[in-house]
Formats: sequence, C-alpha cells, structure tokens
Amino acid sequence: MSSINWKIKNNNVEFEAFSNENFTAILENTQYDCLVSVATSYFPWLHLANYNFSKNTKVIIMDDNQENLSFHKWFLQKYNPKKSIEWQDIIKIYQQDRTDVNVPKDYDSELCNNTWNQSKVLLDDKWDIIKNFNFEFINKDITERKFGSIKYCKKPMVYFGNKFNSKEKSFVDFLNNIFSANQNVTWSGNTQSNTKCLGPNSSTIKEVPNFYIPVDVPELDCDKVLQEIKVLEENNLFYPLRTPQYGENNPGWSSFAIHGIEGDASKILAYGRYGYDSDEEALYEYTDMAKKYTPTLVKYFQDNKIHGHEHYHRIRIMKLAPTGYISIHDDDPKKNKNPWDEDKGRPSSLNMCINNPDGCEMHFWNGDFEYIGPMQWKPNDAHTLRIHWPHMVRNLSTEARYHLIVHGRSK
Repeated sequence: MSSINWKIKNNNVEFEAFSNENFTAILENTQYDCLVSVATSYFPWLHLANYNFSKNTKVIIMDDNQENLSFHKWFLQKYNPKKSIEWQDIIKIYQQDRTDVNVPKDYDSELCNNTWNQSKVLLDDKWDIIKNFNFEFINKDITERKFGSIKYCKKPMVYFGNKFNSKEKSFVDFLNNIFSANQNVTWSGNTQSNTKCLGPNSSTIKEVPNFYIPVDVPELDCDKVLQEIKVLEENNLFYPLRTPQYGENNPGWSSFAIHGIEGDASKILAYGRYGYDSDEEALYEYTDMAKKYTPTLVKYFQDNKIHGHEHYHRIRIMKLAPTGYISIHDDDPKKNKNPWDEDKGRPSSLNMCINNPDGCEMHFWNGDFEYIGPMQWKPNDAHTLRIHWPHMVRNLSTEARYHLIVHGRSK
C-alpha cells in the first residue's frame, strides 16, 4: 500500500507527509556512518533515531519531488526536541509556514502519530548530534542513483521506501548497484506489494528452516586440498566467472574445473557456452591440470559417488577473493518450485566447503524478497541450496574462500 499524499495548491505537486508503511528497527545492529534515504514522511528521522550513527555521519536525503525535500530541510531547521508534539501537529505547523500547502481532509494520521511517538524520545535524545550531521538534499529519483557517495563509507545504510516491484529485474539491479558501491551496505524498504525488504544480517523476516539441506559426504582432507590450491594460485589457474562481458558483475569470483568439458580446466561455464545442447551431449573428463595440480580432489571424486552422482558433469573449485563478492542473483530462470530437482535422475548441484573465512557471508532471500538469513559454513560442510531464490556472497575477510560445486546425474 502506497504512502498517503497531499497536493500543493496551484502547481499540483504531490507531497508525501503521511505513510501507512510500518517502521521496525530490524536492520543489523552496528554503527553506521551514512544514511541515504528517500524523503517520504518521517522515515529519514526514524532511521537516524533508531540506529547508531557515528558523529561524522553523512545523511543524503533524495527525492524526485522537490516539495518532499523542502519539508525535510524545514524540519532540520525548525524541529524542537523540547516540545511535546505529534506528527500530525508538525505537519500543521509546516502548513502554517507554507501557506500554499493544502492538507486533504481524508487522511488517517493515527498510525503516523503512533509510529512517531514510539521514536520521538530516541530522536530527542540524539537530536543535538543528529542536527550536526553532514546533510545533503538531492532532487533526484533514488532508483537512478549510482551511489558513488557511499563508496568510501565504513557502514552505509540505504532506505528506498516502496519504489520497487520485487519481481522486476530493475529491483535486483538496484540492490546490486548499492552492493557494488560498498559491500558493507545494508538496506531497508517496502516493495510495492507491501513486502518488507531488508539487507544482509537483518533480523530474519521469514523462518525457512529448509532453504538448505545438509548432505553427508565422505570426509575430505581440506588442509591438503588448500595446499594444492596454493599451487593453482601460483600458476594463475583460476578463471574469472560471470564477468561484465556476460552482463554480470562479480569481482573476485573465479573458478577452476576439476572435471570439465573436454578435460579443459578453463571451461568453467555451462555446456551451452561451448556449443553443446545438453550435459548428456557434452564430453566431461577430469582435466589435465587437475590431475597434475590437485590429485587429492581427483582421487576423492574418483573413489566416491558424491550426492548419488554416478556420472559427474562439472566439478569446480569456486574461489572468492578477499573483498570480492557475488552479486544478488538466482540460478533458476524457470523459478522451479522444487529446489532439489530430483526429477529425471538429476540431483541438484551440491555445494561443498573447503574453507570459509570469518567475514565471508552467504545471504538468502525468498521469492518475495523477504530476508531469510545467512548460511553458516565450515570445512567439509556439504549442502544443496535453494538456488532459485535470490542469494549473494560477500567476502569481507582478508583470505580467499574456496568451495566446490558438483553437478552430475545418477543414471
């Protein structure tokens, strides 16, 4: 449900002063140093009140509606924390200062008053600090913003209101735009269907216990494998994966094929990239480079039928470099409702952990873009995942992360 608006007399400009969007402080509890927010109702001030911000915080309030920005400039100058006042009364005072403002008679201010009252004490306690933040007001649609302003922030927050339909590609593109500017970012907003959308490490909205399923696999000597991977690194044998030339941006993500098409360690993409029409048609073999440099992994998969795979397709080491990230995406364009895809004798792909440094995080959202939480990994963990749901990985550590992804069929 969208915000309740009023119109300015004469020039017919909509002014978003009231909203029926709920506010709950459920983002990551940390210290932020930047807030980028749309200029809807009281939301910039509620975020500043309910979260911890450093004294040198940058606040960017942006909107394609100049009247929305004018109100927030006025609020910053005029707000008096010593005065007991409800949100409805603040709007009435603004109306008196701006005689060209017309408030309709049919708006319901009770929800806004209640929401405002829940945060007013917090705002008042912090007001002397908040009013001295570095404010910038930008007359531009937040959906068109490139977000270079958050690049050098330690921990930015973005609030985008209800600007998006979560089913549209533009929404994922927007989130990846934020994410590419600063991997430490988190965000909040409501989609146009009134679904709360939160960024990484927020309080979980939906409890989904089976968005991944553990799989028992024979123990792998991960320390020995990591020693062999060092030799791959020394010989520059990791190949960039899903790069901008394919319309994607995943800096630091690369791969090496242990078992791959035509025995070529560099052929890390799906069969269609190499002129084949199916996995069954493609020729899969253990790669010469894997036999030479990673004999432990070759023997492990030769000796074991992992995850019921009688016939392996691709088996790859997936590297994510320090500061690298895998953009938000899903791996099933058909949006198959059965995430484990056991039909036709083809078990789903398996993700196996070789190492997972502290600070390397994998996050999932459901099909409605409600945040459902992070994955917890340790060496030798193996899981099938709901890869048809949006997910991402960011490596905030100083070490590379290495996982295995195993594809194949049982018959």
